[in-house]
Parts: sequence; C-alpha cells; structure tokens
Amino acid sequence: MEDTVGSNVIVTSLAMGLAMICSNVGSIKDYCDDSNTIFCNNSNVEDFSQAITALQTDRIRLNTMQQSAANMGLQFTIEKFVRQISAL
Repeated sequence: MEDTVGSNVIVTSLAMGLAMICSNVGSIKDYCDDSNTIFCNNSNVEDFSQAITALQTDRIRLNTMQQSAANMGLQFTIEKFVRQISAL
C-alpha cells in the first residue's frame, strides 16, 4: 500500500466491479492485474484509445473483467486493512 492516493480510487473501482484502463506506473499492479485491468503506456495516447475501443466493442471481455474486479475487490476489506495497519 505504497500509493495511498491512487490506491483509494483503484480499490473503490474494484469494489464496484469496474473494469479499468490504467497507466502502467506506480503501485497500480499491487492492486489489480490483467484479469480486470488493461494497462497502457502512460505516454501513448493510442494505447488508451485502443483499450477504450476494445472494451466498448467486446462486451464479453468487459463483463469478464468486471467480474474479476469485483472478486479482487473482496481482498481489500476494511478488516484486512486494519490488520495491516495494526501490524505496523
């Protein structure tokens, strides 16, 4: 849990079952993976455009990624967070 600003958005998105399109920077991969996120080169606008088009046109992939996101979101419960903080 190195990046507390971005991680809040990511964990909330996972909990809501949202498929994500993210730049491949920072600690993002600590929270999500290829099953629920399309990772893009942060300096390549075309990567982001292709990712948006991919999810817009492939509803099966979108639904699969949404299910995976919701399942992964279950790993980030408040109870687990409290245990991690308490262990510090």
